[in-house]
Amino acid sequence: MIWCVEDDSSIREIEVYTLNSTGFEARGFADGASFRAALETEKPELVLLDVMLPGEDGVSLLRFLRQTPEDIGTIHALTDMDLPFLRVIDSADAVRNVVADLHSTGGIVEH
Repeated sequence: MIWCVEDDSSIREIEVYTLNSTGFEARGFADGASFRAALETEKPELVLLDVMLPGEDGVSLLRFLRQTPEDIGTIHALTDMDLPFLRVIDSADAVRNVVADLHSTGGIVEH
């Protein structure tokens, strides 16, 4: 299951629709509070996490996820001048490739 945390409903709906239509199970959340509430009963395998969210921001949510014992992968959806950046991955090798690409292009990657 892939969870998308994105406050912009049009972006969130496209993310979830695209993932579902390509064979992934996906669920969307508009804010950190609803995301955290869902974590109490269910755990995703991967989170597409917007950095700029209302209330609790994506960086804070990432710190929270890193403190949990579960191994939940995260990808940040970064926005630069109204152009959303999003990479969907399906394997550990792809994660390494995304990280390498971000480093080579000057993107932001937090380890």
